[in-house]
Amino acid sequence: MKLLTEYQSRVSSNEFINKINKSSSNYLLGLFDRCGYLLEDNIVFTDALDMEACDTSYSLSRYKWKSSPNNDDEWIFMLSRQGFLVDLAIAYHLTADERYLAKWKELIFSFIKQEGTASDLNQLCWRPLDSGLRLSNWIKSLVYLPQDGFSEAEWLALQEAISYHLYYQRETFVSKYLLSNWGVLALCGVAMYQILADDVCEDDVLWQILSDQWELQFTNQGTHWEQSPMYQHEVMMQFANVLQCAEVLNQPLPFDLRKKLTLASTSSYYQVDQDDCLLALNDSDAVDCSYIYDFYRGLGLLQDKKNEDWNQSAILIGEYYFNRTKKEEIISYSTLFCDQKAGLAVLKNEKWYLTCFNGLHGSSHGQASAGSITLNYKGQNVLIDSGRYSYMECVERMRLNSEEAHNVPSLKEQPGTIISGSWSYQQLTNPVAMMVKSFEEGYFIETSWQTKQHDTKEMALVTRRILLFEDFEMLLVMDSCESSRKDELRNYFHVDSDFRLEQLDSQFIQANSNSQQVGFWNLSPVTIQEAIHSPVYNQLAKHPVIMSSTASGDSLLNVMVVSMNQAVTIEEVMVKQNNEENPFHDCFGIRCIQDNSCKEVYLTVRDIISKDKLLVTEDEKYFYGRLVVFNDGQMLRIQ
Repeated sequence: MKLLTEYQSRVSSNEFINKINKSSSNYLLGLFDRCGYLLEDNIVFTDALDMEACDTSYSLSRYKWKSSPNNDDEWIFMLSRQGFLVDLAIAYHLTADERYLAKWKELIFSFIKQEGTASDLNQLCWRPLDSGLRLSNWIKSLVYLPQDGFSEAEWLALQEAISYHLYYQRETFVSKYLLSNWGVLALCGVAMYQILADDVCEDDVLWQILSDQWELQFTNQGTHWEQSPMYQHEVMMQFANVLQCAEVLNQPLPFDLRKKLTLASTSSYYQVDQDDCLLALNDSDAVDCSYIYDFYRGLGLLQDKKNEDWNQSAILIGEYYFNRTKKEEIISYSTLFCDQKAGLAVLKNEKWYLTCFNGLHGSSHGQASAGSITLNYKGQNVLIDSGRYSYMECVERMRLNSEEAHNVPSLKEQPGTIISGSWSYQQLTNPVAMMVKSFEEGYFIETSWQTKQHDTKEMALVTRRILLFEDFEMLLVMDSCESSRKDELRNYFHVDSDFRLEQLDSQFIQANSNSQQVGFWNLSPVTIQEAIHSPVYNQLAKHPVIMSSTASGDSLLNVMVVSMNQAVTIEEVMVKQNNEENPFHDCFGIRCIQDNSCKEVYLTVRDIISKDKLLVTEDEKYFYGRLVVFNDGQMLRIQ
């Protein structure tokens, strides 16, 4: 790596290090905490990018490199990636404390000596994605270490071990990896090495594979196909490391990686809340990703904050970017985002963070989450996703993957996604449509999907419509189903564990946290039950879930109102067809009153094929349409 010294000189100086030492960031606090464990011969995996986290400390010397203290092979895989070497290298770079360098050497040379080449006896150490990440972490950590800190024999041993990894990553790559995060994680370390070795032009095949991987794995709006925000960042961060190496050394790349990463960073903006906490969609954890997003900001890929607000990743960004990027103008990203190919719709502004998912489940990282929503209001989680907990075949993972663990409508006799194993499905839903739009008082999201039973071939169409009224601080979630048979519509709303729930009557629940009061009004009677969720891999917690059930004919409807304003009163209202005396049951009406203002919402669950299509309210307001809102008597047709 003949350009390594030049790279080091461009990303860091003594003055820059002193600035970082004077600043405090949660990223560095976490890093030095992990290093403290390492110096005591223990290890934890608590970085936001640790795919299979473990906050319980275990002895390194006892379990390295092929055994697991918790019967989960993922712990071995985490150890094999050796991200801890980057922690130790940065700690040494900032403090010049020789203990960190000594521990770095001890661990890497222990691995090289004991498991330095792949064999049938150490397959757990040599999965291609793990060895690829290991190579990346070796190269990243060497950026922070002086070459004169190694003896000639040590440096030679390192170069030989790196050369073996370069050979192994190429030899083990198979075409299946083109569509998998595995393939990106396996090869980006090779790309980083080529840039630092000034050999970019020597391997057209590698760069073509990396380009093909991006085109295959990302939608044209920048969302990763595996539908997991966590795995999107695993892939993006590897590509971002490649971009950083190339730009610092002024090495042109065969494709416009900056443009691609900028697009993906825009999609990623909608995959965290206002505090950069990750959306725990599908196989993801609800972790603080501030330093990851600050890294994107530092590279100029994401421009949503001023530079004084993104100091988490200064040491990772480096001096080369730090002064350049802070001059970038702030971009005001749209409140609404909808990637129909990925099945992701998001509403994000200063107060609200609302997500809705309805995508294809080709990836094994998907869960039974068709139609699932999450809600954060003023920095407080209200409706949560239940997470993943484990990759082992266990009751908890099966439960958390199921429809019951998500904020979804579910048909008892005609379920959508059926989970058959930790990584497999018995059947999947078929996404039909997704759209978002704004209107004067708020926003509207609609998504629909089809369920088809693998045995009977019976089908049903489920549609979820969401109205958010900003002026009333209120959310309406309306679920309807058209089916060829009678069924039971079940609804689940998983409430954050910070809330204490009190059922005031059969339809109304009040939820109280230390900072908020939220009212839940449901069309059908509701019950409160206890459920589990996993905020982070390997961790379980309890929370309340609001459940309801609606059973009738071939048309089913449920409506949930989530009100952040306790001054709002809610009541159901009757609708008739023009010139008819009896209520029209295919149209639902609700009246919401706040102070002197009134909103009425009317949803017609299916097209009218008999008698008048003109409908009339209790107070003789006439309307027509699938979804109509009256705001203080003024009609707005949403659909």
